[in-house]
Amino acid sequence: MIRKIKSILIIAAIVIFQLGNIPLVNAESSNTSSNLDVVFVLDSSGSMKESDPEEIRTEAIKMFLDMSQVQGNKFGLVAYSDNVVREHNLDTINSNDDKERIKNMALNIPLGQKTDTGAGILEAVNLMNSGHDKNHKPVIILLSDGKNDPQRKTEDSLKDLKSSISTCKDKGYPVYTIGLNYDGTVDKTQLEEMSNETKGKNYITSTAADLPKILTDIYADNSKLKVQDGGTVTANGEYQDLKVKIPNSNVMEANISMISDSKVEVKLLDPKGTEVNIPSSNAVFTTSKKYSMLKIIKPTEGDWTVKVKGVSGSNIKVNYIFNYDLQLEANFTPASPKNGDKLKVEAYLASNGQKITDKALYTNMKGKLIVKNMKDNSVKEVALDYTEGVFKGEYSIPDKGKYELKVRVDGNSLYRESTPLLAGNDNGAAGSSVGKTSMLKKPAVLGCIAALVAAILIVGALALVKRKRVQGFGRVELNIKDENTDEMLPPQFRNLDGYVGSFTLFEVLSLKEEYKETEDIKFIFRNDDSLEILNKSKCVIQKSGRKLENGENITMYNGNKITVFLNNVSKSIVVEFRSK
Repeated sequence: MIRKIKSILIIAAIVIFQLGNIPLVNAESSNTSSNLDVVFVLDSSGSMKESDPEEIRTEAIKMFLDMSQVQGNKFGLVAYSDNVVREHNLDTINSNDDKERIKNMALNIPLGQKTDTGAGILEAVNLMNSGHDKNHKPVIILLSDGKNDPQRKTEDSLKDLKSSISTCKDKGYPVYTIGLNYDGTVDKTQLEEMSNETKGKNYITSTAADLPKILTDIYADNSKLKVQDGGTVTANGEYQDLKVKIPNSNVMEANISMISDSKVEVKLLDPKGTEVNIPSSNAVFTTSKKYSMLKIIKPTEGDWTVKVKGVSGSNIKVNYIFNYDLQLEANFTPASPKNGDKLKVEAYLASNGQKITDKALYTNMKGKLIVKNMKDNSVKEVALDYTEGVFKGEYSIPDKGKYELKVRVDGNSLYRESTPLLAGNDNGAAGSSVGKTSMLKKPAVLGCIAALVAAILIVGALALVKRKRVQGFGRVELNIKDENTDEMLPPQFRNLDGYVGSFTLFEVLSLKEEYKETEDIKFIFRNDDSLEILNKSKCVIQKSGRKLENGENITMYNGNKITVFLNNVSKSIVVEFRSK
């Protein structure tokens, strides 16, 4: 049996090696959807009690989630003080219940004494690396109120920070930094450098009350949307009408945010004057301590009426953000322009690869060609003409120099930009897409990697075949903690001698549905009186305070402990193993 498997794997290795030597075409990838992958990074040092006593930072994160599309985005969270105190892997949002789960993870985060920004950003990058969808726009949002003041050596924290920012630059993860400068101690320089180096943005504010507006700006910036000011309503205790114009049929979701310190009630009428049930498949209303959000799903074109009722005398700040699933397609002729060429430009909006012909969408839209000189970074803009769903224009490439070209169109509620194109020649090839060829795309390198992987597979397969199913032994102690309330359940003990070969965490938790996600955490008995852990779940496992990556070899010996942070509920489980 072993000989047969060995022969098959050797043949597979040869095939993989040959595939690795097939030349690859270097194609540039771009974000093909309007979805986001967002990791929130929260400073959870003790000073946050004073800088944000009402936890407006949590409200702002909840508002960001509510603004986002109901389906498709991915969100994760890292909270840190002197180490990472809470985290949630990048998780796809497919329902409002999914959003609520992320919101709950941001509540009641324990506060520490120190601020280790290096640890927080490093963990955020790890989450992005492991969960980022290449078709989504990655975003890291850091909120901090003080300087980097780690418990460990400062140089170690700064080393992690520098390494993380370098990774963000290489992989295109913009870091948006928000400094809550309530007492003047925020390290403005450090935050600004982090944002500038990664092509994010930096915000400094002295009051947490600005956070909802800042998070709204970040959302709009990365979704290529425009925040429309709906003004301020002074409530009179009765329902007051707000008119919301849906400009065209391409609006996927219309978000009406209402920021107020008091409770807000709403009713919704469609363009025909018919009242829309809230909640329903067409409308979702969420409320929190500082804001309310009405989301109209797939609204029809026309004038909608939102009836708003607030506490008499209170102010309600209103903003509109419309979500679209649109991309800008640009065609350049010639496709590889050289110095002196006369370039023809055509661009149009598309959804799912199909050209949009809706005239209402293009109303009040303007298009332009943006030409950036790669030597001095100067920018020139050339207006494009609009005719029947297409923006057109011409531009003569200068006789010298290298230039980046892209088309941008702006409307009242959104803007879009095309994938950049390089033109001209300045000690480099003309007409190439912006980007570099990775070493991993070189055939020779791929061949070596493929051969190495095949060899590892052979050794691993033989080891698995030879391994015998070991009779269970020892016991585990389970301590379950509610991360929101810090409540500890009574410890549970499970003898393991009734299992053969392996068991799952779900099994020793008595198969309770609440812990179903742990059925993909497997413990394998080994001949040296230890347990090998195989984690294929979305839960996070820590050992000795260090997060263990999925696929990392984890072994538990007598007296060892691991902590499992559940993904679907705000609970953690400490598992202590005793071999005898």
